[in-house]
Amino acid sequence: MFDTRLDEAKSVTTPPERLIKLAGMSTELARAVAANPNAPPNLLQKLSKFDDLETRQNVAGNPNTAIDILLKLGKDFPEEFLNNPILGLLVLENPNFLESILTNTFIELLRVGDVPLFVEWGFKAPTCSNWCLAIVSNPNTTKEVLFHVLQPHVYFYFYSSLDWRERYAVAQNPNIPLKYSPKIKV
Repeated sequence: MFDTRLDEAKSVTTPPERLIKLAGMSTELARAVAANPNAPPNLLQKLSKFDDLETRQNVAGNPNTAIDILLKLGKDFPEEFLNNPILGLLVLENPNFLESILTNTFIELLRVGDVPLFVEWGFKAPTCSNWCLAIVSNPNTTKEVLFHVLQPHVYFYFYSSLDWRERYAVAQNPNIPLKYSPKIKV
């Protein structure tokens, strides 16, 4: 069967009832159960409230996590949120799914190194200048997305912004075409 309880907590063949028991035995087992895609959503909801950072991080990456919990954890664990296999399916099922993400969470997602293209395109410019700033500040943002973000009305906002950090973010991004790069006046 299993060599250890930890192996049992990690196994996708472990029944949900057993995972519930294992999660209550120790922090190490709770972490393993939180990463197990066979963990039931009600257990993942409880684990999402644990004080242990790694347990909550594993819940954010678990495809069995309820959407409302996933959205709450996205701000603290943007990479796990973006790498969660369920995210692409949620967007396919509901193209407006990204609109349900809270602004602060969305901004954190846009700061992650390699943001999926469908997430970058999911924002509605220029509804939130912080979204735009997060996108242009990320050097991994594709030229296609930057072109979309730097439409004349959005570009004008950054170029005429009184906040030097915003102008600096635009100027520092290596993927921004030179014609859009503002002169920095600090």
